[in-house]
Amino acid sequence: MTYHQSLSQARLLFERARASGDVPDHLAAADLALRATRAAEDDLQRAVAGLLEAEIALAVADALGELGAESAMSAARSRLEVIDLSALPGEQRAGIAERVAELLTACGAPPAPMAAPFGSHMVDLANEVLAFEELREALAAPPTTADEASMVIVAASMLFIPLASAPAGESIEGPLAALINSVEAALAFPLESTVRTLGLLTVGNALLRRCELRGDIADADAAVEVGRSLVDGREELSPANAVDALGLLGNALFRRAVAAGDASGICESVPILEAAADLAADLAADIPDTSLIARHNHLNAALARDLATGDDAEHRRTFESVRRLITQHSSTPDVRFEMQLDSVRHYHRVHGRVQVDGIECPCLAQTPRPLRPSAPAGDTLGHIQQTAMHALSTLAALSDDPDDLERHQAKRAVSAAIDAMGEYSSIGNWLTFHVVAMALAFADHEPEAALHHLRRGMRGPAWRVFTQPTPGLAVRSARAASHESDRAIAFCLSIGGDCGLYALEAGRTLVLQAATASRALGELLQAEGAAELAAQWEEHRIRWLSAPVSDEVVPDDLRQRIAAALADSDLVEPPRTADVQAAMTELGIDAVAYVLLATPFTEGGFLTLRRTGEPVFIEVPEMRPDQPALRSHLAGQAAALDAVCDWAGECLQPLLRHLGIDLAEIPDPPVVCALVPVGVAGAVPWHAGRWAAEGGLRYAVQAAEFTYAASAGMICTAAARTVDPGDHSLIIANPTRDLLFAEQEAMALRADFYRTGTYLGYPKALASRGLEATPQTVLAELFDASTPPGRVVFACHGSTGSDPTKSGLWLAGSARLSVHDLLRRAAGRPAAGKGIGPFVFLSACTTDATDADHDEVLTLATAFLSAGAASVIGSLWPIDDEASAVLSYMVHHFVSEGTPVRQALRAAQLWMVDPDRAVPDDLAGRQEFDDAVGSEELAEPRYWAGFAHRGR
Repeated sequence: MTYHQSLSQARLLFERARASGDVPDHLAAADLALRATRAAEDDLQRAVAGLLEAEIALAVADALGELGAESAMSAARSRLEVIDLSALPGEQRAGIAERVAELLTACGAPPAPMAAPFGSHMVDLANEVLAFEELREALAAPPTTADEASMVIVAASMLFIPLASAPAGESIEGPLAALINSVEAALAFPLESTVRTLGLLTVGNALLRRCELRGDIADADAAVEVGRSLVDGREELSPANAVDALGLLGNALFRRAVAAGDASGICESVPILEAAADLAADLAADIPDTSLIARHNHLNAALARDLATGDDAEHRRTFESVRRLITQHSSTPDVRFEMQLDSVRHYHRVHGRVQVDGIECPCLAQTPRPLRPSAPAGDTLGHIQQTAMHALSTLAALSDDPDDLERHQAKRAVSAAIDAMGEYSSIGNWLTFHVVAMALAFADHEPEAALHHLRRGMRGPAWRVFTQPTPGLAVRSARAASHESDRAIAFCLSIGGDCGLYALEAGRTLVLQAATASRALGELLQAEGAAELAAQWEEHRIRWLSAPVSDEVVPDDLRQRIAAALADSDLVEPPRTADVQAAMTELGIDAVAYVLLATPFTEGGFLTLRRTGEPVFIEVPEMRPDQPALRSHLAGQAAALDAVCDWAGECLQPLLRHLGIDLAEIPDPPVVCALVPVGVAGAVPWHAGRWAAEGGLRYAVQAAEFTYAASAGMICTAAARTVDPGDHSLIIANPTRDLLFAEQEAMALRADFYRTGTYLGYPKALASRGLEATPQTVLAELFDASTPPGRVVFACHGSTGSDPTKSGLWLAGSARLSVHDLLRRAAGRPAAGKGIGPFVFLSACTTDATDADHDEVLTLATAFLSAGAASVIGSLWPIDDEASAVLSYMVHHFVSEGTPVRQALRAAQLWMVDPDRAVPDDLAGRQEFDDAVGSEELAEPRYWAGFAHRGR
C-alpha cells in the first residue's frame, strides 16, 4: 500500500473512531498511520504521518481512561520527539512545529479519568498493540486464554486491512487462511461483546475475500452465516457495526448467488444492501466515511436488482443513480467503486442490453490505460477483466480504421491484460479470458489466437468445480459455469471448426469429471514431482471412501494446492475431436449431435460430428426455450407429452435428413445417433419425436437408433469399457413393499433370466442370505463382492430434488442410495474408467432426470456410469409401474438372446409401439402381465418413451 493510500485510509478510519469511540478502530487507524510512515519518501511525509500517529495515540489514551493513558501518551511523545523539524521546507516547518508543540503539551498531563469501555485486560492488550511489533506474532499460535484471544482478534482486524485490497495470488491465500483459522479459534473463548463483534466482522469479510479469490462457495456460505448471526442481534451493535454487519450479509448473499448462478439469491441480497446503505447515509453526518460505505452498498443493491430482473428500464435506472452518486461524491474518488461500475457498464454494452452512451459517467469516458504487470495493487484478476472489458467495448464501438488512435490504445490494453494473466492460470476467472479473447478477435481478427486464450480461460470453471470440498458445493459452482457458458458457445460457433465442440465440452459434466478424476490425481502429482502432495491426496481419498455413507470428510486447502500443482495438466481438458471420433467408431455410433436451444447469443439447432470431418451446425429456428409445449412439459404437465413429442419431431427432421435418413422408411440397419442435450433440452424424449407419415405417426426411434450422452467425454469413457458378459445378477426388488408390479417384475427376471446372483428385497423368501436391501449392503454387493454382478436391476422408488447429488433410490427402511454415494465410489474406480462393467437397468421413477443443473447431467444413470457401469437404462419422468415392468422384461429378453443393450432398448420400444406386437413365449406364460401386454395404450409414449440409454 502506498504512502498516500495508507494515510488517506488512516484518516478516514480515525474520523470514524473518534465519532464512535471504538478502540479497535483507533488501533486499526494507528496501524495504517504507521504504514504511511514506513512508506514515506521524504521528511515532510514522515512528519505528517508521525503527527497522525501521535494524534491517534492520544485519542486511544482518552478512550482508555486512566488505566491506559500513561502508556498511550508515552507512545505519542516518542513519536513526536523523532520528527526532525530542521529538515522540513520553510513554508511547512512553522505549521508542523506548532502542531507538535500542541501535542507535546497534551502529553504532559494525563487526561481526566474516564470509565474504560473495556476491562483492564483490554488496556493491557491495547498497550501491546500500540507497539505494533506483536501483531503478526499474535497469529502465530492458537490462543490459550481469553486475553490472548482478544489480542488475536484485534491483531487480525488490523492485518486484514491490506489483505482486503491486495492483488490475488498464492501469497494472499496463505495469510488469509491463517487469519481465518486464528480468529475462529479465538471466537471459541468467552469474549466481551465488542471484541466478539469485531472478530465476527473480521472473519466474515476474510471469508468473503477468499471466496472472491478462489470461488469456494463454502466460504460464501460461511460468510452468510456470520452475517446472519450479526444482523439477527444487531440491536446490541453500535450503529457503525450495524452498517458493517448488514453490508457483510448483503454482499455475502450477493456474491454467493452470483457464484452459484442463483437469481433468487441475488434478489434476497437487495433489501439487505439497501438497508445497509440507508443506515450508513443516516450516520454520514457523524461518521464521515460512512458516506463512502453508503455509496458502495447503494451501488451493489442497484447492480443486484439489475442482474436479478434483466430489465432494460431497471438497467437505465441503475446507471442514472450511479451517475448521481459519482457526481455527489466526486471529491472522494474511489478506484474500486469506479472499476466496478465500469465493468457492469461495459458488460451491458458488449452484450447489447441497452445503449448506455446517453447516461455515460464522465469519470468513466476515458480510454482505458494499459495495465502494468508490475503495478503493486492494480493487477488483480478483477482489474484485468475491467481493462479487457473496457477495451472490448471500445473496439466494438469503433471503426475498423487501422490508424484509429483509440483502437491502438485499446489493443495495447488487451495485450497488457494478456501479459498480466499469466499468474492466474490455476485460479483464473474464465470470463476474464473469454472477454480478452473476444477483444483480441475484435482487435486483430485472429480467431486462432482468440481461441487460444479462450481455452486457457475455460479451464477455470473445471478447476473451480474440482476444488469444492463436497459434491453438493461442486454442483453449485458448476451452476455458475453453466450460466456463463452461453457467450463462449456462441463465440466459438461463429469461429467454426472444432471451436464449438470445445466450448460445449468445456462447461459440461464438471462434477462427474471431478469425481472420476480422483483416482488419477496421485499418478499425475507423482509425474509433476509432487510426491508429498500425492501422498496427502491418497490418504484423504482412502479416508473419504472408508467413511460412513452419511459423513462428509472435507480437506482444508488440499484441492486448492492440487489445482495449483496441476494447472498445466490435461486433467480438465475436453477430449480432442479425433479422440471422440475414435470412440464413436468403437461404439458403432454414426453421429454425435449436441442439442442446442436458442439463447440471446445464438440460434437453436444441432452441432453434429460424424466419424470423419469437422463438426457442422444445423440451424433449426423452432428450437427455442419459449415453445409452449416445452414449457408445459418442463412444468410437469403429463398432458403436454404428446405436444412436446410433436415439437421434438419437427426439430429433429433437419438433423435426420442431414444424416441421410428417409423419414418415410424404417431403415435396417438404422443410423446410430448419440444425442448430447444442452440445458433443459435434456428433459425432452427426443427419441419419441414424431411426425405424420403414411399409415399414421412415425417416431424418431423407428427412423434411427438413439443413445444419450452427458458429454463427448462420457462417450470416450464408454468406449473404454465393455459390458460384463456374465449373467451373475444383483436384483433389488420392492424394498419399500408398496410396488406390486416392481416385485413381480423382479421375480420374473430372476426366474426367466438371472437364476444366479443376489436378490435383495421382497418377497423375503427369495432374499439372498437373509440380507436387507440397505444402501450399505447394496454398495457392498455392487463394488466389493468377490464376483461382481454383470446385470443389475433396481425395481423400486426413485426421486429427484433441487440438489441433484441427493437424488436417490429408496431402499429398505426408507433409506436412500444417492448420487452422492455413487460419486464417492467413482473416486475408487481406475483412473481412465477402463475395464468391464455391469449393465444397470433402473426401473424406477426419474432415474435419468434432474430438476436443475441440466448441463451437469448429474443423475442416477450418469452416476452409475461414473462409478463403473458400462451400460445404463434410466427414466426421464415418473413411470407407470405395470408398463415399465413389461418394458423391462422385454429389454432383458432381447439381452438374453445376445442383443447389445442399446439395441435391446430400441427393440423393446419398437415392440411396444407396434399395435400388432408378437408376444414372446417366455412372456406369454406370465399371466401377471397379460393385461398390459394386450393393451393398445402400451403404444403411447407415456408408457415407453420415458426410458433412455447411456453408455455402451
